Amino acid sequence: MASTIRVPKPNGAAGEASHMTASEAKNGFGRVLDRVAREGAVVITKHDRPDAVILSIDAYQRLTASKAPDVDVLAAQFDALYERLQQPDTAQKIEAVFALEPAALARVAVRRAVQASPNKQAAAKRVRRARG
Repeated sequence: MASTIRVPKPNGAAGEASHMTASEAKNGFGRVLDRVAREGAVVITKHDRPDAVILSIDAYQRLTASKAPDVDVLAAQFDALYERLQQPDTAQKIEAVFALEPAALARVAVRRAVQASPNKQAAAKRVRRARG
C-alpha cells in the first residue's frame, strides 16, 4: 500500500492526498485534473510507491508564496543579539574562539551541535557529513 502523503487542501488545511496509479493517470488525465481541482492534490504512484504529486494552482501558489519575515521580529532578534554582544566578557570570548586551532574549533562546534540537538546522533551525522 502507498504511504500517506499530506498535501495542502483547497480549504488551506493539510490533509491526506488521494492516490492514483501512473497507468490510471496516463489513461485518464482529465479525471486526474478534475480530482486535483476538487481535492487540491493527487499522488501518482508506481508499484505502490509515491512517484509524483500533482497540485492545483492554488495549492502550488500557497506553497511557493513568499513568506517575508516580520520586521518587528527581526528587529527584536537583532536587539537581543546586540545586547548579548555588549556584555563585558564578550570580546574576550570572541578573541578566544578566533585564537583556536581549526581542529579544536571543530571539536567545540561538534560538541555544541550535539548538545543543542534533540536527536544527538542525527546532529553528529550532519556535522560529519558537512566536514566531507
